[in-house]
Amino acid sequence: MYDISGTNESLKFFYAKLYYYQELRTFLNNIYSNSKKAINIRRSTPLKIDNDINRIIKECEPHKTKVINEMSKLHNPFYEFYKKPTKDDYNPYSNFRKSYVNCMLPRFKNLEPNLNSAISSMKSEYDHLCYYEYWNVDALYKKYADSTTTYMFSQFNILDNYVTSNAIQIISHLKSLNRILESEGEQESLISKLKFLSNQIEYTVKKFHNYKKDCIDHCYFMSNYLSKNTYTQYYYNYLREIKKIAQQKANFAYNSNKLKHLNLLYIHQKGILKTFYKAIEKILLEKLDPDKNKESKDYIGIFDYSIPQSKLTELETKFFEIFKEKWDSYDNKKTIDENSNEYNIVKLILQHMKELKDIIDFMVDYKKKDTTTRFEIGHNIKWYIDQVFYSDIENGVKKSYKSVKDWRKLRLEEKKKLEEENENVIKLETKINDLFEKYMKINAENIYL
Repeated sequence: MYDISGTNESLKFFYAKLYYYQELRTFLNNIYSNSKKAINIRRSTPLKIDNDINRIIKECEPHKTKVINEMSKLHNPFYEFYKKPTKDDYNPYSNFRKSYVNCMLPRFKNLEPNLNSAISSMKSEYDHLCYYEYWNVDALYKKYADSTTTYMFSQFNILDNYVTSNAIQIISHLKSLNRILESEGEQESLISKLKFLSNQIEYTVKKFHNYKKDCIDHCYFMSNYLSKNTYTQYYYNYLREIKKIAQQKANFAYNSNKLKHLNLLYIHQKGILKTFYKAIEKILLEKLDPDKNKESKDYIGIFDYSIPQSKLTELETKFFEIFKEKWDSYDNKKTIDENSNEYNIVKLILQHMKELKDIIDFMVDYKKKDTTTRFEIGHNIKWYIDQVFYSDIENGVKKSYKSVKDWRKLRLEEKKKLEEENENVIKLETKINDLFEKYMKINAENIYL
């Protein structure tokens, strides 16, 4: 389990010794079962420790759950997304981890004397059997050395197929990905969590290679043991040699078991990394629609072209109320004397209405221009990031940010243009309303006269 502080607490002291005991116990049982005659001696009592182990695991389960829950927050790219990270952000995880370790370690240390006693209790039994079952023990001992070596080498075919064996480049990839996000000024919480995951994966890969190196060392030891034909010929050395082999096999079994779990952990962590890819993709897609979240620093805002459209509608309604016709079909030459003041006013109204309509049509068409572009960029972002090779993913993220920045630049230019045109709409609206007032005033005076 990854520790922020870099300290390493392991239960190897217990489990490797437990495997060691089990190897010695199994070998002892094989002596009895392989004997051609009944052996009547006082036998050591097998160790019963499974219930104690299960009890400890159950007692410490609540602490483990808290660690997992806290870790899931650090693995969630969007948890407290807008919160500025601090050096204390990892404290809950670190504290829960310490509590879990402090629950497990002392309890297993308390069990260790039981293991030591169980191992010691077999010595007198072994001494007797090594002397009185000399040929039996000799055959089993040599077979044990050979089978242990065969077992170790057979396991290497499995170990070499673990994906973690070829995981070195992922560490470089994660660091590169973080540098890209930092250079793009991405949210610090996302960068902080990705660094945490990067450190976890680096820790996993480092531990994997350490355990694998230990397995290789045990393998070489047994290979040399056989090749140099170092078998003992003396009964009083059998227990020493059997213990030596049992120790190698126990440590190998513990290390290979850790490798299996680290490989599964690495696969899980790679799955979490994919959620960060998806998160980056989602963040980039949201930058294409920044009006959704005003809290975001990428907020641009969408120009509401329905506002100038509503102004035109209001003016059209007002025109109809005054002249009893639609403005775009109104012929002032037929209804108003060309030499009158009203004629010039209506002529200006119609002219400005046409100008207003043209501006709004331009704004609507201008607004529609980016629809296809946005869709294409969004599609490209998904394609850029959804790659197999790490270098392609990094380049894809860079391309995606560039595409978004280029689009945002265009978007800001468009918004500025629309706002400038909207200023013209407001000016024309004012002019037209003033002309309406002027026309109605003159018309009212004519009626009065």
